[in-house]
Amino acid sequence: EWDPRESMWEVGLNALLKFIEREGHCKVPTSHLESGYNLGGWVDNQRTTEEIMSAERWPQIHAAWDTFAHFLSTDTPPPLTAKDVRIRDDAVWRAAAEAYVEAKAAVDGAAVLLDAAKETLVALAGHTSEQGNGVTVTQYVKDGAVDYKKVPELKGVDLERYRGAARQEVRVTLSKMM
Repeated sequence: EWDPRESMWEVGLNALLKFIEREGHCKVPTSHLESGYNLGGWVDNQRTTEEIMSAERWPQIHAAWDTFAHFLSTDTPPPLTAKDVRIRDDAVWRAAAEAYVEAKAAVDGAAVLLDAAKETLVALAGHTSEQGNGVTVTQYVKDGAVDYKKVPELKGVDLERYRGAARQEVRVTLSKMM
C-alpha cells in the first residue's frame, strides 16, 4: 500500500544523495533547494526528528553516510558529474582553445627534441660536472621523499598544523576526444 509520507521521505533521501554526489559533503544549508525540492528543510527536519524516525530508515541513512565517508577516509573527492562542468562554445573561448592546442603541440614537439638532446649530453658526460658551449651537465644524488604514512611514531598525530597554506592550482588539459 502506498504511503505518502514514506514516498516523500524517499524523495528527500534521493535529493540528499544527489547533493552529496555533487557537493562531496552532506552539510546542506537550511534554505537549499535541490531541483526545486526544499532539501535544506527536509534535512533540518530529519536532524530534529531523528529520535522518532522509523528503524527501516536508518540503514538508508547509514548507506548515504557510508558513500560520503568513503571519500573522507580515502582523501579523494567524489567523481565529477555533468553538473560540475560548464560547456563553452563561444567565439572567444574557441579562439583561446585553438591557440592553446596549437601551442601545446609546438611545446610537445620541442620537448621531444629537448629530451633527445639532453639524453645525448648525459651520455657524453663522464664526470660529476661538465661544461661547454653554454651548457652544464651536473650529476648528483637526491634523497627520496619521506612517506609520513609509513612512520609508525606518527600514527594518530595530527599533522594538519604543520601543513603550509592552501593554494589554488590550475590545470589545463586537452579533451580525450582530440
